[in-house]
Amino acid sequence: MNENKKKLEARFEYGRNIEHITRRFSFEIAGTQSIFNIALAKQKDLIIPDTREGHIHQLIPEWFRHRFNTLSFVFLPIIYEKICIGAFYADREKSGPPLPEGQYKYLNMLRNQLLLAIRYPS
Repeated sequence: MNENKKKLEARFEYGRNIEHITRRFSFEIAGTQSIFNIALAKQKDLIIPDTREGHIHQLIPEWFRHRFNTLSFVFLPIIYEKICIGAFYADREKSGPPLPEGQYKYLNMLRNQLLLAIRYPS
C-alpha cells in the first residue's frame, strides 16, 4: 500500500526475473471491478489457474494483461482490521495450479504469522 492508501504497489520481491513485477505491479485500490479489487473488498484469496477462462478473463484488468505474461497466479491480500496492508503474489507463465500442491498452505501460514506478529508485538 502506498503512503496515501489509494494504491497497492509491489515493494519486495523474490524469485527469478522478478524485477519487472516490482516496477509494474501497482493498482488503484478502489473504483474498478477488477478481480484484485473484488478480492480486497471480499477479503478473499485468489487462486487463478487460467487467466484466459471466460468469466475470469473479463475481470482481469487491462493493466495486468498488458504488463504481465502470466496464465496463472495467486494473490493473497494481507488484511489487518479491515484494511489491506499488503498482499502476497505469485505467478506462472503457463496455465495450471499457480503453486505446487501444498504450498498455498504455507503461504497462508506465513500471512497468518505476519498478522499475529502485528497484533501481538513483543
